[in-house]
Amino acid sequence: MAIEEEPDLKKLESGEQIEQKLLKIARSLEGISRHSSTHASGIVISDKPLVEYLPVIKGTNNEIITSIQWTR
Repeated sequence: MAIEEEPDLKKLESGEQIEQKLLKIARSLEGISRHSSTHASGIVISDKPLVEYLPVIKGTNNEIITSIQWTR
């Protein structure tokens, strides 16, 4: 989590009520994917099924889509 890596964020925990509220909202949003999309030249080549390496979903035309926000 970002709060563990950034001392300035940690200080917000003991800050004013509005800062604490902002931090609470930020924590609930941290790490979630915003959306899935198709990139015109985004191709993933793998020696094994993609599900062994990264999360995938089926697109509207039954194509396999990966999340560009996902990092290992």
